[in-house]
Amino acid sequence: MTSWYFSPPSVLLLLAASVALVLGGLAWQRRPGRGAAPLSFLFFGLAIWFGLYGLELASQQEALAVVFYRLGYLGVILVPAGWLLFAFTFTERLPRRVGLLLAGLALEPLLVQAALWTNSSHRLFFTALERISWGGLAVLHPTYGPLFWLHAVYSYALLLAGTLLLLLTLWRHSAYYRAQTHLILGAIALPWLVNLVRLLGLLPSLPLDLTPLGLLLSGIILLFGLYRIQPGALTPLARTKVVEVTDEGLLVLDATGRILDINPAACRMLQVQAEAVVGRPAQVALAVWPQWVEWLQSPDAELTGLEIQPSPGCWAELHYTPIHTPEGQPVGALLRLHDLTPRKRIEQALRESEARYRRLIEASPEAIFLLDAEGRFTLVNPQAVHLFKVENETALLGRSWYEFATSEDAPRLTATLRAVIQEEGMLTLDYVGQTAAGERFFAQATLLALRFPQDHEEHLEIMGLVRDITAFKTAQEELHYVAQEERRQRELAQALRQAALTVTASLDFNQVLEQLLEQVAQVVPYDSGSVILFREDGRAYVAQMRGYEQFGPHVVEAVRNFVFNLEWGQNFVWMAAHKQPLIIADVSQDPNWIVLDETSYIRSWVGAPIVAHGETIGFFSLESTQPDFYRPEHAEMLMIFASHAGIALENARLFAEAQRRAVEAETLREAAAAVTSALNLEQVLDLIIANLRRVVPYDSCSVFLLEKGYVRLVRGAGFEYLEDILGHRFPSGNPLVEEAFRTGRPVVLYDAQQDPRFQRWGGAEHIHGWIGLPLIARGQPIGYLTIDSRTPGAYTEEHARLAQAFANQAAIALENARLFEQVQQAAITDALTGLANRRHFFDLARREFARARRYGSALSLFILDVDNLKIVNDQGGHLLGDRLLQTVGHAIQRQLRQPDIAARYGGDEFIVLLPETTLEKAAHVAERIRRHLNREVLKADEKAFPISISVGVAELEATCLVLDDLIERADRALYWAKAQGKGRVGLWHNGAPAPPPAALKRQDVNPAESPPPS
Repeated sequence: MTSWYFSPPSVLLLLAASVALVLGGLAWQRRPGRGAAPLSFLFFGLAIWFGLYGLELASQQEALAVVFYRLGYLGVILVPAGWLLFAFTFTERLPRRVGLLLAGLALEPLLVQAALWTNSSHRLFFTALERISWGGLAVLHPTYGPLFWLHAVYSYALLLAGTLLLLLTLWRHSAYYRAQTHLILGAIALPWLVNLVRLLGLLPSLPLDLTPLGLLLSGIILLFGLYRIQPGALTPLARTKVVEVTDEGLLVLDATGRILDINPAACRMLQVQAEAVVGRPAQVALAVWPQWVEWLQSPDAELTGLEIQPSPGCWAELHYTPIHTPEGQPVGALLRLHDLTPRKRIEQALRESEARYRRLIEASPEAIFLLDAEGRFTLVNPQAVHLFKVENETALLGRSWYEFATSEDAPRLTATLRAVIQEEGMLTLDYVGQTAAGERFFAQATLLALRFPQDHEEHLEIMGLVRDITAFKTAQEELHYVAQEERRQRELAQALRQAALTVTASLDFNQVLEQLLEQVAQVVPYDSGSVILFREDGRAYVAQMRGYEQFGPHVVEAVRNFVFNLEWGQNFVWMAAHKQPLIIADVSQDPNWIVLDETSYIRSWVGAPIVAHGETIGFFSLESTQPDFYRPEHAEMLMIFASHAGIALENARLFAEAQRRAVEAETLREAAAAVTSALNLEQVLDLIIANLRRVVPYDSCSVFLLEKGYVRLVRGAGFEYLEDILGHRFPSGNPLVEEAFRTGRPVVLYDAQQDPRFQRWGGAEHIHGWIGLPLIARGQPIGYLTIDSRTPGAYTEEHARLAQAFANQAAIALENARLFEQVQQAAITDALTGLANRRHFFDLARREFARARRYGSALSLFILDVDNLKIVNDQGGHLLGDRLLQTVGHAIQRQLRQPDIAARYGGDEFIVLLPETTLEKAAHVAERIRRHLNREVLKADEKAFPISISVGVAELEATCLVLDDLIERADRALYWAKAQGKGRVGLWHNGAPAPPPAALKRQDVNPAESPPPS
């Protein structure tokens, strides 16, 4: 048995496969065309399907036929995918991610192949595949399983999707594509029609599948319809993008002149509907425009355009382009309508604008002209003829613009014209022009460079506009003068208002001075200025100045220190007398001008008196570096300003005076309260020095107290060697001191060094300004207070008044301190002997006793008894007895040291405590006092009474626990001395009374020559 048998069906299928291969190659060659590649893919799939199907039928071996059957499904599954890809590419709806689409389309064929080759294990694709005989032809007859029907549904879904996509695209596009639409619809419907006939059983039952034959015929129709007939290369979507949205109107004609298509732009220009003209001959559809028909029929239509007005207000330009096949056969033509409406409207607007511009230039009140690059007139309007006063426009053409300007301004016009040409901008300048007759006028010119092509070259002209501004300039000058005058008046009013505000806004004298100079500059300009006031001595000085610092610090210093008598400045004398301002136009020509080297820069000057309550209290002095600078109006404004300044300064002065007096009163009250708050004399003196400065400032001061014809310096401040002079006494007969004590008033010296009455007590070389003040209490002088300054003239009578008020309070405080000190002293002093009384002694002695015990230092005590006091009282009288006690007290004082404590113990007994003193030294002191008194003799009524004392001495020992123990031991030693015959010294030694050492008894010391023990 042979292996192959090529029956007519198998041969037919193999021939169809060959045709499909050829068609696939032809479609592949058309690849630049849209859908060509997928269509070739479709034909190649059909070729595989037909070829393997034909080999299946020709094979006589069942196993080989099954292999061809299964391989044939490669073509079966490629065809639906190729159909869908063709629909996507032809309609330009291919997704952006083509790779994902291809991968998805490849997945189902792979699964189908896997199912086919593994069907024996699962039998899901077909449950049985048997070979049957049909008309003597062996064919495979499968029994399909569920996977096959899934594959069938998927394949028909792809075919249906591609079909619907093509139908939808063809439906949405215009009639231009309807020549292809019949072929495309036929190609789409053929395979579906074959399947429908098969499914309806309209054909005899055949074992062959006719679907691929239908697809083959459909591919042939598509290949012919899309790529053979022109203009099929333009796809529907491309037509939408190119034709529908273009601004130009497009009409497509076939070879017979019938309108195949018209885009929206053409419908809008022609005001027609596409349905009304598509399919109709152009001569009929466009009959309302006969010139179109004549132009289309002319042989030159392809070479020339036609400008038409298809509707009112609409212009277009028509162009004819024939369409040929690649072989050169004419198949139609393209009519393009280019919209000229915007351009026509612009041209119309330009013509109207030019007409209006011409009328505007002709009627313009300004001279308008055109100049060439050399400045010559090329065009002028009537106003230019009138402005330059020539006969007519011709008389100006060709003449230079510079001729109609003054010789001074002609170069400026030339420079401006060059600048306009170079910068290509607009420039404006004012100049002085002149007419043809030489009459001058003020003019303002505006120039603009114009460049435009002419005869294939750039042409330059300068457009100029000149207006006569003579009236404007005149009015401007008048307005300027009026504005200046109005501004001057406004500034004057503002300055006056500001001056009034100064009067009420501030009462600070220095601040008022500063504000006055600042404000006067707003109405009267100056380079430097000052306010001159009078001192108490009547001399004039510069109280405030401004502007001098620009001429150097030496000028500032000279002006600040400039003090003069009014009579020296005759100009000031004149202003003070007449109460009027004064102008010096050139100070170098004025004989009364006060010449200073530092102010030689001054060339002109204006001044005005400052008057308050009818009296001249000062002057304004304003200077300028320019001669003849000041005018009468300056003097007038300055005088008005000075009148307000006088009020402001007087108010400030009164306020300052009231404020100063209030401060002085408060300061005096506080200082007096501070001074009188103390009762200790030393503390009072310190408070006087400290609080005096609050009342009157000083560089140094001194406090003297009156003591028996002398004044003793008890306090001072500000002296270099105060310790050397403190405590010194000076004669109270000094003329200055005597005058103060006699008059009870202060003495003020302008410069103490120049006054012969001043005596330089204790390093007073630095003193110049000086006040001497008497300290008077209860109508009697008790001391003297001096206040010193290094500056001559530092103190005035006002200072003296304040200082004397303070001195009066200080005198009261000093007197009170003295009285208090006396009362305190009387409370602790024995009135008869001047020694401490018993109570005061014990207060002091207990502290010394405690200190000696704490630190283990030596301490001795002795008690002294007057042996013969009763005899003196009885025989000489009690007064003589009092003298005896006083003599003993004075003797004790003279023999003791400053730290020793002596007191009257009671009656005829005295007690003495000797710190840091041993028993032996204390015995020496006691013996010295005894011997001194033994030499003293009291006399009364020719009676002589020798003085005898007995003394008991004891030393602090460890067994002395309290002061009374020490006193008791001294008392017992005193009793021992009395018992031994009086007139001797007894010691407490080793727990018992004892005589002093023998060596002490033999001493014969002269108390006047022997100092107290140290």
